[in-house]
Amino acid sequence: MRKTSSRSTSRHLNANSKTPSALNETLRKKRLPTTRSSKNWKIIFPRLQRRNVLQKQNCKRFDLVSSTLTLSWKMLFARKSNFSVNLTVLSLSIKSMRTPSCRWSERRRHGLVSSIRSRCSSRPKLLVGRVSRKTRRAEIPKQLVCGSGLPRWKRICQNKTIVEHVHVLQEAKRVTDGQLEDAQRELAKEKSKTALLEKTKARMIGEAEDAARAHEQELIALRSNDKNSRALEQKATKAVSDMEREKKLREASEIQAKRLQTELQTAQGQVSDLERNLHTVQRAKESLESEITSLAADGDVANSMKKMRRDYEARITQLELQAEEAEAAKSTAERIKQKIDQQHADIRRLITSSGARDNFRERLLKEIQNADDALAAEFPTRALRSGKRNSVQTFANLASSKRVSMPPDSNGFARSRRDSQPVETPRTPDKSSAQLKQQVQALELRIVASDRVRQHLETALKGLTADLENSDGSKQSLNAHRAKIARENSRLTALLNEEAEARRAAEASQMDGINAMWKKFQTTIENERDGYNKLEESRKALLVQQRAAQVELDDYKRNLSEMNYTRKQLTAEVADLKERLESEQAAKKAETASRRRLQDQLQELQISTTASTSMHGDLGQAVESYKAKAEGYLAKLEEAEIARAKIAHQETLTRRALAEAEKHRDEATMTRQGAEKQLREAQQRVSELEARLEEESREFTDMELFRRRVKEEMEDERDQHQKDLAERDFTIDQTRQKYQAELLQISEESRHLRDNLSNLREENHKMRSQLDELQLLYDDELYAGSSWKKDKERMNTKILDLTGAYESSKAAQAEQQTQIVALLSQVRELRAVLDEAEAERAALRQARTQLETRLNDIAKDHIDASKLSSDRVMQELHLEKQDLRARLEEQADRVALAHEKLKKAEAFASEYQIELSKVRHHNSDLERQNGVLEKQNKDLNVRIVEYETKAYANSPRPAVSRRQETRIEELTKRLQEEEKEKSETARLHRSADKTARDMRFQLLESDRQRLRLEEEVKGYESKVQGLRQEYSELLKSEGELKAAMRKAELKAQDYQQKYLK
Repeated sequence: MRKTSSRSTSRHLNANSKTPSALNETLRKKRLPTTRSSKNWKIIFPRLQRRNVLQKQNCKRFDLVSSTLTLSWKMLFARKSNFSVNLTVLSLSIKSMRTPSCRWSERRRHGLVSSIRSRCSSRPKLLVGRVSRKTRRAEIPKQLVCGSGLPRWKRICQNKTIVEHVHVLQEAKRVTDGQLEDAQRELAKEKSKTALLEKTKARMIGEAEDAARAHEQELIALRSNDKNSRALEQKATKAVSDMEREKKLREASEIQAKRLQTELQTAQGQVSDLERNLHTVQRAKESLESEITSLAADGDVANSMKKMRRDYEARITQLELQAEEAEAAKSTAERIKQKIDQQHADIRRLITSSGARDNFRERLLKEIQNADDALAAEFPTRALRSGKRNSVQTFANLASSKRVSMPPDSNGFARSRRDSQPVETPRTPDKSSAQLKQQVQALELRIVASDRVRQHLETALKGLTADLENSDGSKQSLNAHRAKIARENSRLTALLNEEAEARRAAEASQMDGINAMWKKFQTTIENERDGYNKLEESRKALLVQQRAAQVELDDYKRNLSEMNYTRKQLTAEVADLKERLESEQAAKKAETASRRRLQDQLQELQISTTASTSMHGDLGQAVESYKAKAEGYLAKLEEAEIARAKIAHQETLTRRALAEAEKHRDEATMTRQGAEKQLREAQQRVSELEARLEEESREFTDMELFRRRVKEEMEDERDQHQKDLAERDFTIDQTRQKYQAELLQISEESRHLRDNLSNLREENHKMRSQLDELQLLYDDELYAGSSWKKDKERMNTKILDLTGAYESSKAAQAEQQTQIVALLSQVRELRAVLDEAEAERAALRQARTQLETRLNDIAKDHIDASKLSSDRVMQELHLEKQDLRARLEEQADRVALAHEKLKKAEAFASEYQIELSKVRHHNSDLERQNGVLEKQNKDLNVRIVEYETKAYANSPRPAVSRRQETRIEELTKRLQEEEKEKSETARLHRSADKTARDMRFQLLESDRQRLRLEEEVKGYESKVQGLRQEYSELLKSEGELKAAMRKAELKAQDYQQKYLK
């Protein structure tokens, strides 16, 4: 670059050496100082003028030198001046441009000297002269000495001009020397200032490092304090939870104590009731004794004893007769029940074995069941009524009206008000039992009518026999009597037949009613037994629960005492924890104040560092320290993120615990509801059993006592269960409140942590912005680099390699896109095939539904076939058989077509799988190549970074490096685009694989559906064969029925002929 610039300036000087205006134009083109203005020198030194004051002073000096240079140029090109002297002055002025701080002036000086030499080499008659002792000897070639043949006046003029120029140059030198001294003084001052600034910078860096260390130590102390505060908070929460637990246990114990008090009160009330009952019994006893004594005083003892014995004997005989009648009725009822059971079993067997189900059959079974239930409900009521009628009365019933009336089951003892209440009347029977009663009454009326007819016939027979005895015995009278007797016999046979039918119907209805009543009686007995067993089991369970409740009460009392002791300890710990928390809060406040101070100091340090970096560019250490701070803050941020994740995990755990608690609560509520339902059922059963026990209490006094005990135990257990449920609900509510409080506390902690995280992020953001600003300043200061020729060649080769790889990857991508398009087209074809298969499947389903409907219609028509004529049915069945055959053939054709299409689809799928395997292999190769290229790109990026750092340290970046960087950026963008395209291609391949899998799955489903349809077709074929068999059997049965009808007709004709004969 330097050689080319010097050559170009010399060429322009040679070309435009005739006039100074032409020279000025060439200098303007080359951006050199002209003769008109010295301000053009500022264009040469733009960066020096921007940086510092020293460069401005050097520019002033260069202005002075440029003025001398322009004067020397004028003298050089004047016609009457000596060229040699002017040349010496020019060389001196160029040499005076040497300054230690301007490299451009040195280059420009060498260029001007070479141009002057080339200029002077074309003039052979120039001479070299000496100026003075103080002036330096100009380096001019020896060819300039050959011009000594000039006239004297010219030499004198030349000498004068030389002296004048020497004086001018001496003055200029003096001025320049003064300016140099001033500049040196300023440089010394600046050096001292820079040394002071470096010292202050080092001191500030040390202070910043000390502040960073102190800040890290403070952060460590803060973390330890946070951990301690968390531990203390956890202890406090545990103490609060223990307190709540103790409160709950105390409340539970209080509730249980209240419950026990209520039980005591109920027991005392029961004792008082029993005492009242005893008093009433004693009073009744005393009144009875008084009545007995009065009776003994009124009448004779012997007569009273005889009367009593007679009454007892009569009562005993009456009871024996009633017992015999009851036994006879029982035996007859058992026989009737057996017959009715047999008949019902036969009827049910016939109904259940009568082929397909029918509404009429179901209605019949329902009616039979209703009749059985009604009779079973009616039978125990009759038994109870008979028992009530046949119940034994004690001696107290024979007492006079003055005595106290006792119930028959009390055996002389007074009953309580509850036992003396009237017994509930039994429920009325159902409609079916009423109908049966009506039928029985009608049959009884028929039987009475048949008895009257029989009596009438008997009287008629007696009259006829008397007439026969009184007749004369003639043939006419005999024939008349015979005819009358035949008429009477026919009437008698008709009446007897009617009577027999009425008796059979009455017996059948009576047997049905008795059987139904007996079944109802058996069911009620079984239900009562089950109820007694359940009551026994519930009593045992209640006893077990009572024992468990007693054990739990003891445990609760023990826990209460322990909890009171722990509560005292926890209150003391809570007070200590509060004191520690207050001290920690004060320490936190002090730490925040120190942190603010540190932040202020850091801001001051940053301001000072920014002021120092404006003068100096060596801030690597500060940048490293800030990077270390940024890494520390990043580590803190990561720790905060980890803490936030832990808190989120704790929140999820607490939520899960809450969900589990809610589940337990729901389960408890469900169990409570189930227990309540069981209690309700038990209450209903108890009420039913109470009603039954009240009805049977007159016969079983022991059962009454047992019932009372069971009822009391049930009430106690019910109260206990309700209290247990209330306690369970209370504990569930308390646990829910505890978990809610813990959730609120955790949410507050998470909110505090989020606030801390946001503060840390803001600080990190500020530090990053400051670091970026410092990095920019550092880059501006280090923006000085050298040429990159070798690196440029290497980078060019690498760029060429990258472009080749990019083109190859682009070609591979185009091939992949073509393959993807082909795959997509194949997928569309497969979808079309699938759609066709689905359409065929839908058609087969429709055919199946049509066949089902047709079969249902055939079944209905088969049910109603008895109403139609056989020939018409035959024709319709033949037509239906032909239609079904045609449809089956069509379905077989469709199934064959579906098989062919499925085979084609399987072939297509296999081909696509092969192509997909090829594409996957090609994609794997491309991914390997992509990995190699990425590795190369990473290596190149590393090298580029290294070269950039070297360039920043050495020299400013030229335009070529910028172009290379732009080229590299373009290549990186292309690589990113290629990676995106590859990812898209991979995604498309995945989608294609997914579609292929879906197609495979759909094909498998179509195969399954095809197999299912084939099975359904086979089932329909078997159904059709069964219908054909049924049709043939119907035809056979029809023929048999016709033959039987013919036989019956022939037999009827024979009987008619015989009767007529």
